[in-house]
Amino acid sequence: MFKFKVKNQYEEILYQLEDTMTHHDFQIGNQRRTLQILMHEKEKIEKLTEQEKYSYRLPKHVNCLRLQTISDTYAEMGKEIISLLHRKPVKAIPIVSERVANRLQELENVKNHLLASWNDTCEKNFKKSLDYRSLAFKSHEKRQSNHKAFLNEIRNLASKTSKNANIQKGGSLEGEFFCSYGSFEQICIYNQA
Repeated sequence: MFKFKVKNQYEEILYQLEDTMTHHDFQIGNQRRTLQILMHEKEKIEKLTEQEKYSYRLPKHVNCLRLQTISDTYAEMGKEIISLLHRKPVKAIPIVSERVANRLQELENVKNHLLASWNDTCEKNFKKSLDYRSLAFKSHEKRQSNHKAFLNEIRNLASKTSKNANIQKGGSLEGEFFCSYGSFEQICIYNQA
């Protein structure tokens, strides 16, 4: 899996969902290809004579990946089935192909069952995943929306207003001719309960 810089939690959910979907598709693809190869070999075996069946060996195109898929299909019995495929392929291939077909059908049913929840998750998280600044905005908004930040903003605005009023009344920027703060701050500061 490639690691990208994840911008937010919704994008992370989509990446995990994509990995899960890819894993299911990969398993289904392996099962399907293994089944095709086994069915082809099963058809070959049915056309052979008894003497040719006795000398038949597992072909080389049934490679490690196909054997691993068969082993995974049988779980704990996987190694034993692989050894049977090598020792007696004529008897094992029809049985194994049937089990691989059943496993393929199970995986497709699971995928179809999960598809609705995957689509729902994508719809819920896609638009939110495009908002890269959401986390920064939330933390900035949290810092700026407490009562101390509001009071500091009021003080700054009141001092600018009063200094401008001092200049208009004939005072200077440093001197307090009118007042240093507005009446709104007195209400906020002195009437806190």
